[in-house]
Amino acid sequence: ERAVACCCLSANLWLQYLAFVDHRLKNVELSLEIHEKAVRNCPWSSDLWVSYLRAVERRGTKSPESSKSMLDKQQQVISRALSSFFR
Repeated sequence: ERAVACCCLSANLWLQYLAFVDHRLKNVELSLEIHEKAVRNCPWSSDLWVSYLRAVERRGTKSPESSKSMLDKQQQVISRALSSFFR
């Protein structure tokens, strides 16, 4: 947490932190929050956007929310990713 606070523009550091959260802590909600921070700080990183989409998909398979709301969230993330490249 301290490392990404200090070097918040490092996409590789965010990816390493997210890998830790996803594989060690296995907390999907926390992962989504951190993905949101990561893409806000590094919107140019396609790897972070792909990771964010995968996290949204994992959340959909682990929570009882409808597939429509998961699809809506995925479409929202894709739209944000595409718009961040054209600013």
